[in-house]
Amino acid sequence: FKTPSPAPVSLKTSKAITIILRREVTQSLPHTLKGSWHTDKIGQTSLRDGTITPTLDLHGDGTVSGSTVCNTIKGRYTATGQTIAFSAIASTKMACADSTVTQRERAFLHSLETVKNWEISSQGEILTLSNQAKEPLLVLHRQSHLPLK
Repeated sequence: FKTPSPAPVSLKTSKAITIILRREVTQSLPHTLKGSWHTDKIGQTSLRDGTITPTLDLHGDGTVSGSTVCNTIKGRYTATGQTIAFSAIASTKMACADSTVTQRERAFLHSLETVKNWEISSQGEILTLSNQAKEPLLVLHRQSHLPLK
């Protein structure tokens, strides 16, 4: 973003300051897997019920970290073209306080083990991880405000 023209600002005035910014597009950046993602769906089960959901942080160096809600996870992922595989996923072993959360955690981890393909929406905000038959296993939304290493 940039201003369409120079915008000098005086800090000595008590008037409201309005700065207009315009998007400056030099090139369209490809949407990447790298980023922080929150789970919206596991299989056909929607997680948009106001509860905390599992997360994935996909780093540019091929490492993955995140949370199953009860536990943290770390591991690796390999993506080539539209295929993806997660490996060496390690998890802490805290017990979940609720049986529904425990079931979600198991389903989330099982989905990571069986994921074969990925697809990002045209806006770059929705990531769908699917099995070999291209059936969605996990649907996640991007959390771009979270820092990544």
